[in-house]
Amino acid sequence: MAITKGKLRKGNLGKGLKTDRVISDIPNNELPEVVLQSTMENTMRDFIRFAQEKFEKSVLRHDVRHEGDLLESFRNQVSSRSGNISGSIRFNFYGRFVDMGVGKGVTLIEKQTGRGLTPNRNPSRIARKAKPWFSPIWTSQRDKLSQVLARDVAKASADNLVDILPSGTIKLDV
Repeated sequence: MAITKGKLRKGNLGKGLKTDRVISDIPNNELPEVVLQSTMENTMRDFIRFAQEKFEKSVLRHDVRHEGDLLESFRNQVSSRSGNISGSIRFNFYGRFVDMGVGKGVTLIEKQTGRGLTPNRNPSRIARKAKPWFSPIWTSQRDKLSQVLARDVAKASADNLVDILPSGTIKLDV
């Protein structure tokens, strides 16, 4: 969707059909779709920044600083393409190995089963403990995101609906 010359224009529908949507007396930045898109983008930006801070605090709390530059590798990004909003937090991949307690000579299978892959390997001699800095935070923040987005979108929808409805009564034909 793009806003051009006072109209909210959707792309082509089928074979050359175009649809225009104009709501009189409402500026373009107050159209319901634009308000919801803006609300979701702002919520995602705030949420990604907050979640990244939680991950960084978890790295410090679990003392993962000896694993290279994990703390300095955090980056976040929010993108919006064709109505889809996505947010990402990126960090060096070896941080996941630390979270699972694998690496430095211990494979994930050896960690899970407690048995060596070959007869000469004894994984219990290698002191590699999991430092769960990622998994618990990821689970809680993923669930929290749906709650925060639902709350913010409902509030924006209600506020926008009150603003654009004409005063008086609305006749509904059922």
